[in-house]
Amino acid sequence: MVGEHNKHVQFGSSLCLSRVINHTRDPPMFILQRMLIRTTKMLKNPHFMAKPATIELNRSIIQAVGASTQSTLNAAMSSLQEGLKNSDWRTRKAACEALAEIASNNGSYSSSIKSSCIHALE
Repeated sequence: MVGEHNKHVQFGSSLCLSRVINHTRDPPMFILQRMLIRTTKMLKNPHFMAKPATIELNRSIIQAVGASTQSTLNAAMSSLQEGLKNSDWRTRKAACEALAEIASNNGSYSSSIKSSCIHALE
């Protein structure tokens, strides 16, 4: 659904998936890992219409420890940081909120991930 060409379907499905992940006690990691790779690629597409909602989805996946490798996590974090440079205000706001929440979370993120979030926000 996130890959649909309708802006409203993209927004709705991204936000719905984000809420499901946020409220699931033990989300399926294999699915989240694949989803993170796919949504990170979508955020790089200049024609993708639901970047703010997809940034929120990626934040949910990252906080659920959905990155299987360090390179996947780095690519996802890079896409969030790129959102800060977007011309769309909602995209910049979503990226800022996602990075701030990841930086302030007490999860098992490395200090380099947290510091890169803080550095990007500065």
